[in-house]
Amino acid sequence: LNLQAARAQVTSDPEGVRGKIDAAIDHLDESIAALRRYIFDLRPPVWARPNLREALAELVGQLSAPYKASVSLE
Repeated sequence: LNLQAARAQVTSDPEGVRGKIDAAIDHLDESIAALRRYIFDLRPPVWARPNLREALAELVGQLSAPYKASVSLE
């Protein structure tokens, strides 16, 4: 919405438009950072392990247990 207002004022108030564009960029940067935090928080807790092999072994166990499937990790 701010960008639409800026576009309407681009010829009459170039400096004001610059401020609106800067504010829109800041808002977009904040939104992207928030989205990254949300996505990071959606990771399964198993991925928080420092050892990838352990994390994968636990994940394989979690995924195969309900189906009584035999899965091996090499």
